[in-house]
Amino acid sequence: MRTCPIAIPVLALLLAAATAGQALACGPRAEVLFTEGAPDSFEIVNRSPPGWEIESLQIDLRGAVGGLYFDPTEGGAGTSMPDPLRPLGSPDGGTVRLVGASPVADGDTALLLAFEGFAAGARYILTIDLDNLGGGYANAVIEPGEFAGASLFARFAAGPHRAEGEGLFDGAGRAETLDNSACS
Repeated sequence: MRTCPIAIPVLALLLAAATAGQALACGPRAEVLFTEGAPDSFEIVNRSPPGWEIESLQIDLRGAVGGLYFDPTEGGAGTSMPDPLRPLGSPDGGTVRLVGASPVADGDTALLLAFEGFAAGARYILTIDLDNLGGGYANAVIEPGEFAGASLFARFAAGPHRAEGEGLFDGAGRAETLDNSACS
């Protein structure tokens, strides 16, 4: 019996297409964008395929080139204009709920947030003051380039499936997670 010479490449193409679809379905993503202002803000966007929700998200400033830290209270490590963590919610009136946040003291470099209802396509905004240890920048004004090297970590859920992703902030104050785990 002879094999059709076209059958093998077609079968390989169909298999590759099926695998690509599975990779996309298992590829949840979160994006965070920092904006300097009075107050400083973070916008979090769930860029996942439909069905994936963000369960938790951590912003870790330890690797930032600008020596960034949170400044939520008067006194302590902060330079000026402290502002505590203030959840502003979904700008589009969505159903995202912040259900937990790690305590943040002056000088802390990590913030862990827990969410419910953070569906694909949803956005959430929060404010908290940031200052820096120097590095050639004014202490109270954060330039987007100072974020380079800070990290982002997120956990996602889609029914019984779980995934995690992490990424680094770039010189524009933006980070996006990449899926670093297989769907389970």
